[in-house]
Amino acid sequence: MRRSIKLKDFGLRHSKDNLSSVNGFVKIFQKNMLTNKTELLHKQNTIVYAGREIFAQKLFGKDRIAGSNESNLFISWMSIGSGGASSSDPNLPLTVLKTDVSLNNELVISTTDPATADNGKKKKFDSLNYIQDINNDNKNLIVKASMTIGRNQNNGDPINEAGLWFADSDNPSTVTTFVLASRLTFPTTTKNDIIELIFEWYYYL
Repeated sequence: MRRSIKLKDFGLRHSKDNLSSVNGFVKIFQKNMLTNKTELLHKQNTIVYAGREIFAQKLFGKDRIAGSNESNLFISWMSIGSGGASSSDPNLPLTVLKTDVSLNNELVISTTDPATADNGKKKKFDSLNYIQDINNDNKNLIVKASMTIGRNQNNGDPINEAGLWFADSDNPSTVTTFVLASRLTFPTTTKNDIIELIFEWYYYL
């Protein structure tokens, strides 16, 4: 597994996207069969315009387009892809655009895992936790969503992008709508069956 990811460490509140009051960053870990957990990446994500439109509607509980039910959507799924790096240099991530509405090449995680939807391309969170922000009077202003790519999933795939998604349900059997909230690109890593990849996505207000 390639471990050449060396990116600036974005801590909580250390770097802000001045176009959005909601910000986020992602940590990616690999976990081997001995349960040792190694951090591969710590990088700020981009909250895209499509996601910001949903945030705006949720703030006031009113659909921008009557009857769209977009104000009822909530962040509940993640996905990964192989279209986030240069074809000539797999260690060179492509720039995420705020106009993005999807990943460049979304991968199928599993068609048999009961935690997946959208023909196996989206996987629901393993866990969701609210965290106190020590920089803001210990108020619960940070949310951490975690998702695991298991040892039998995506082996051999070049992985270099990930997305966080709004949806109308976190139930794989009833979800019908997905809207991209955030996207991340990173140097390509190729997974094998000895490790799990763990994505920890943090949003803070």
